[in-house]
Amino acid sequence: MLSTGAMTRLGYVYGNLMVNLHTKNKKLTERGVGILENATGLDRRTAGKLLAVAGGRVPVAMVMAKAGVSRADAAVALKQATARCAQRLHCKAHITLGGTVSPVNPCAS
Repeated sequence: MLSTGAMTRLGYVYGNLMVNLHTKNKKLTERGVGILENATGLDRRTAGKLLAVAGGRVPVAMVMAKAGVSRADAAVALKQATARCAQRLHCKAHITLGGTVSPVNPCAS
């Protein structure tokens, strides 16, 4: 239960799918294609091609499919979203541990 919550907070989950999958072999690549099919509504062949174009990175392929952007733009968007998530988690931990929120704290706004 704790690991599921951690994975969700880290942005590795989309709906009920664990999308941060390393497609290191054929079985995991097929799982990645299935996740793309389920999450985006793409057919199997298109999902497979998109995953290949995304360098085997399921989250990148999902952003490419849903936002209609290039691999580079999708990777940048994910990196920025992860950075914002990390800031929020840091701030929440800071507040939870009894710290005070400073005016320069990005989470204060």
